[in-house]
Amino acid sequence: MNIIRRVENDALVLELSGKLYTPTASLLQKEILTSLKETKNIVLDFRNVEFLASSGLMALLAAQKAVSQAEGKMVIKNVNYSVMNVLTITGFASFLTIEQE
Repeated sequence: MNIIRRVENDALVLELSGKLYTPTASLLQKEILTSLKETKNIVLDFRNVEFLASSGLMALLAAQKAVSQAEGKMVIKNVNYSVMNVLTITGFASFLTIEQE
């Protein structure tokens, strides 16, 4: 997985590409925890995320919890159909903020 960082308005945008699964989930968690030292608001751009496994879901859960504790906001944008299907079936879509452009 590749992660590209950029600042947009008052949020740090993390553009993700590749697969969010066991080998890469810890990378995302670490990136978000590090980013919370800079800003409380995180946008995850999933435009190029091809696959989301259970370990990726756990990384998103941990990230949402950390951002909430920092009194910030985490938004996931540009989720493709197959990844959105995983988020919906698992119930994650009900508590994550997901925006489609």
